[in-house]
Amino acid sequence: MRLSISAERLQLGKILVEMGSLESRDLETALIEQRLGEHRERLGTLLLRRGVISALSYMQALSRQRELLLIAR
Repeated sequence: MRLSISAERLQLGKILVEMGSLESRDLETALIEQRLGEHRERLGTLLLRRGVISALSYMQALSRQRELLLIAR
């Protein structure tokens, strides 16, 4: 039996917003910076470098993302 979870639900930024660890406007700013940057930096790394999220929030969001990925398979 396969459970279906939309790809949108698996996006790290949206998980961080849902957790209350990141504001939507900060996510949008980071996504723009990510797209315009010379080096395609991962979103979590960019947010940590800018001090927008804590390492703990990042780890919790990654854990949640991985959990959702496992369920979706």
